[in-house]
Amino acid sequence: MSSPFSVSFANPSRVLGFAGELLSPLRILRLTIWPLAVFALIAGAYNWYDLQANLDRALSTFNFFQNLLISMVTANLISRLVMGMTMSYMGVPPHEFGLRLLFGVIPRFYVSTAAIQALDFPQQRVCYAAPLLTRLGLFAFGVLIWVLMRRGGTGAADAALVLGATGLGAFLFTANPLWRADGYMWMTAYFRMPDLREQSYRLLSLILRGKPIPEMLSRREIRGLLFYAVVSIVFTTVLILLILSTVAFALEEQFRGTGVVMFAAILAMVMAFLISRRSRGRERPVQKRRERAVETSRRGDISCYTTPKDISDEAEPDGSEAMAQQHTGKSNRKRQDAAKNRPDETSSELEDLLGQQAAPGDAAATADLDAELEKILGPSAAAPAPKSEFDEILDAALTALPAADPEPVAAAQAPAQSPAPRQGADGRRRQPPQSPPRASDNLDHVLKIGKARRTRGSRLRALLIWALLLGGIYWVAIQPYPFSVGGEFFVSPLERVQVRARTNGEITRIHVNEGDWVTEGQVLAELSDWEEAGTVALLEADLERLEAQLASLLEAPREEEIRVAEQDINAASAREAQALAEKNRQEGLVQAGAAAQKSLEEAETLLSLATAMREQAEARLALLKSDASESELAAARASIARKTEEIELSKLRLKHTKILAPADGQVVSAMQKIAVGTFLREGDLLAELTDSSVVMAEIEVPETEIDEASIGAEVTMKLWRRPDEVITGTVQRVAPVAEEREFGRVVRVIVEVPNPDGKISRNLTGYGKIIVDERPVWEVFSRVFIRFFKIEIWSWLP
Repeated sequence: MSSPFSVSFANPSRVLGFAGELLSPLRILRLTIWPLAVFALIAGAYNWYDLQANLDRALSTFNFFQNLLISMVTANLISRLVMGMTMSYMGVPPHEFGLRLLFGVIPRFYVSTAAIQALDFPQQRVCYAAPLLTRLGLFAFGVLIWVLMRRGGTGAADAALVLGATGLGAFLFTANPLWRADGYMWMTAYFRMPDLREQSYRLLSLILRGKPIPEMLSRREIRGLLFYAVVSIVFTTVLILLILSTVAFALEEQFRGTGVVMFAAILAMVMAFLISRRSRGRERPVQKRRERAVETSRRGDISCYTTPKDISDEAEPDGSEAMAQQHTGKSNRKRQDAAKNRPDETSSELEDLLGQQAAPGDAAATADLDAELEKILGPSAAAPAPKSEFDEILDAALTALPAADPEPVAAAQAPAQSPAPRQGADGRRRQPPQSPPRASDNLDHVLKIGKARRTRGSRLRALLIWALLLGGIYWVAIQPYPFSVGGEFFVSPLERVQVRARTNGEITRIHVNEGDWVTEGQVLAELSDWEEAGTVALLEADLERLEAQLASLLEAPREEEIRVAEQDINAASAREAQALAEKNRQEGLVQAGAAAQKSLEEAETLLSLATAMREQAEARLALLKSDASESELAAARASIARKTEEIELSKLRLKHTKILAPADGQVVSAMQKIAVGTFLREGDLLAELTDSSVVMAEIEVPETEIDEASIGAEVTMKLWRRPDEVITGTVQRVAPVAEEREFGRVVRVIVEVPNPDGKISRNLTGYGKIIVDERPVWEVFSRVFIRFFKIEIWSWLP
């Protein structure tokens, strides 16, 4: 390609030719595309709301450029490859495959399609219809796969829906005949007007400039061409403005100021693309005229070079040709008139030179003739045109033909009575077709343009390949396959064990950090224990005193104790006698009036105290001499038991100053937030632990498959973050009710998964399969289609 906005990768003629021959039996499938498309439209209409919601969700995950890339590698690439295979099957394989920038911005794959013009119009329509039917087939395939798998909860349904939407968008965009795409090319082949767009624009230009309209055009043709020109211009303008505005707003919204700069760069690329195409469009007619002149002079007598366009030139001029001649302007007509009225010096010199026929093998005469031609026409006239690959094939074919008889050749060289040439509407003189066949007509069997005839060997080879393929498919279909049902899963949040302070204290040491694995009873932190240790010591001393009292109650009194008690009684009796004498003395003084009444009262009080002390000493002696009662022993024992409980409680509080792990698990709390010296009150949180040696996962199985899941079934799972590792588990229970999700209803299946290394963290997601049994491959992969026809199609029926 000469365009600076395209790059060629390789020559795909051999690959596409082999693929076209191999896949030729599948061309019958083109008859099913339109019915499948209608069927897909009906299925989409019945599930319109779900389709719209799923498509919005799927497309929202990609931006504009990602969607553009998806469309390029799906609908665009597949349709171009199918078109190339169709061209190869028709006998005109493309010789170029590459990437080009549409409008100078949008990347698109392409194959060279210039060779299609060498086919007749029905074959051209087949080539141009191939990519359109491919895009429509992608739409039907994508929508139907989405309908079949939308309740499965996998990403395959969304991917198929995006493929279907991309195929439909590409089909509608390229099937539109208002701009130069596959739909336009198919329409030009249908109406047998390769230059329909140019002719309509030329007619509109003639009308706008007030030029006369060609008389060969009927009113119906004029109205049709004008309508197409106006609608095409309006559509192209609106399309360009819509694309540019969409790109501008998308870039500005996503990149702000940088997006404006990017849009300016894109706009500059579009302008450069249009200018480049304009310049190439101006150079193309001149190049075509030069090539046509060279080919006509060299191979004017070869019938295989007569393309449909050349055949149409030999027929009566139609309206488009007359209009094209009218559009060339008055300058050409003036030059033609001048050529008729005055002799052309160059033509006369050429006739003089060409009239002198050089004998075959006369090198000197041929050299003189080339020199004279070079003087008149320039250096390029005498120089031989470079031979292309097609020229070499043609020369070989000409060499292989049998030599012609002298008489027919002489008859052909002799002047014959032929109809006078007629002049067409374009001013060119047209020769009527000669009735006798020419020798070069035999080349049509050698270089026939069109669908190549398949040999017996190629047919047998294709038949063998298809037989092996079908046999392989049948063998695979009857093989046992591990059938399973499943869906996406997530690891349930693990139950956390909270480690709290069970007594007041200041943190003196911390032994673990976040993420450490601890065992039950392991010390996590230590609190201050001096208060608890002092309390325990005091309580233990008090307990010893109570135990001594109890022991004294149980033992017999000793003589020393009795003597002491008797001495206490004697002392108390002496104090009582002394207090009695003092009282009598005070009474005499009060009666004599020598002492106050208060002194008498104090003496009476002292006497009472002395009497009480004597009685207490006597009771103590009596107690020593008598045995302890059961009630006394019980009270003493109760006091000891109470004190023992207090000691145990104090020891427990002392033990709680060392905070221990209540179970095996992993520290999941941020220990960095707790430092040494922090004061914890009873009940304050220190850390959180989780036991992840066994985790529970919940698989969301679609309701259409839940009957296949059973308790105790084996489960295989893969995490999205570790796709290469297979995790096994066991079904523990199945939820009794279904729950609503975005893609449909699901039933939760609880699975127990061993996690000895603790690598499966909570809230991780993945995909799990519940192993059911082994079934034939055809039964496993046809279940969705059988269910579709049994339920979906049944629901459509009235």
